[in-house]
Amino acid sequence: MRYATTALSACGIALCFLIPVAQAGDVGVNCQSHGAKGQIGKVLNGLDPAATNVVHVSGHCHENLVIQGFDRLSLIAEHGAAIEDASSGRLPVVHVKDSQRVVIQGFTIQGGSNGVLCEEASYCRLTGDTIQDTQHQPGVNAGIVIYQSDAELTNVVVRNVVDSGIDLWGAKVVVSNVSISGVANTGVWPNGAGITMSVSSLRDGPITVQDADGDAVLAINNSTLDVNTLTATDNGAGVDLETGSVGNFYAQLTVQHNKGHGVIANTGSAVQISGTNTISDNQGVGIYALVGSSASFGGTSVISNNQSFSGILVQSGSVASMWGTATISNHPGPGIFVQWGSRFSNWGNLTVTNNQFGLYATDVSLAVLGGGTFSGNVITDISCDGPPPATVLLLADLGSFTTDCTFPASASAKVPKGLTVPTPPVSPPR
Repeated sequence: MRYATTALSACGIALCFLIPVAQAGDVGVNCQSHGAKGQIGKVLNGLDPAATNVVHVSGHCHENLVIQGFDRLSLIAEHGAAIEDASSGRLPVVHVKDSQRVVIQGFTIQGGSNGVLCEEASYCRLTGDTIQDTQHQPGVNAGIVIYQSDAELTNVVVRNVVDSGIDLWGAKVVVSNVSISGVANTGVWPNGAGITMSVSSLRDGPITVQDADGDAVLAINNSTLDVNTLTATDNGAGVDLETGSVGNFYAQLTVQHNKGHGVIANTGSAVQISGTNTISDNQGVGIYALVGSSASFGGTSVISNNQSFSGILVQSGSVASMWGTATISNHPGPGIFVQWGSRFSNWGNLTVTNNQFGLYATDVSLAVLGGGTFSGNVITDISCDGPPPATVLLLADLGSFTTDCTFPASASAKVPKGLTVPTPPVSPPR
């Protein structure tokens, strides 16, 4: 820390020696050394938080940083620098609050209750960091927590953490090349989710989540995902959208080998899938829309080998629609199951084959088929079984298929009360 060097005549002797002058600019920290520049926290205490500051860090640092009230602070790791928890898991390793334009670049951040906690209307930018080995403590535990703040995460790895990989509450976050793996469920919510969101938005990508004990992504309370590429494999479940949340996956969505459902939209939520997509080999349903939710599919999709009943399950007043090209195959129940006052429509190149049923509609539901191929399903290709039965409208020639349905002569006939016949989209979403 630098002290004032003004002539003694300009101030009292005691003041000259006791009042430090805050620094600004480019400084270095070597955590292998001792003294004032051997700890990041000590150096931060001597900086002017309102000035632009760049701190270059080398060595292996054992401390818990609190960054408060800074604007334009950059912590830059040199030669693989690391920051390791010194609180026996009780505190975040890096805690940013009430700060703007804070950059944390190139560090391995190890241990703590959270690797990085960014809160109190802060703006944090993590670039090239690895966050790992957090520990369970009362409260929110995650590799990264963004709470009522904004953040950018670029080339970030989160691994071997507890409860949640990345936790967003009242946050706006932009990501690029984020990888999350090894999230443990310690028995408290969110039960080992890769990404947890509440009243938050998350956009861009790509994002990879694997080996999380819970959902790859859990979004609740009107959260929004707008993601170009998401890969979710070998997790407790895939993507779970709840309570008015929206997921838009517009380039590539891969959801495979998860222990639960592939994609869920529940309680007024919506999922929109376009681009190139594979939802397969999950132990639950492939795509499940329920309780007034919606699912829409464009681009090219493969939905196959999901082991719990259906490829697509539309239930409890929900809506699903398809365009583009899709193949739904190899399910132990219906490829498409429409139930309890729900609605399904297809306007694209849809192939449904090698399922127990192709399309199974029941319980006063409606299916509108503006195209598609239904063949080679074990029991029947298109079923309107009940009780009570559903209505299936054929708006195009589907070729040869097996069925137990009696098809209405016109699109306006026998449509269940409260349901309307959908029309093809003018233009599909991106």
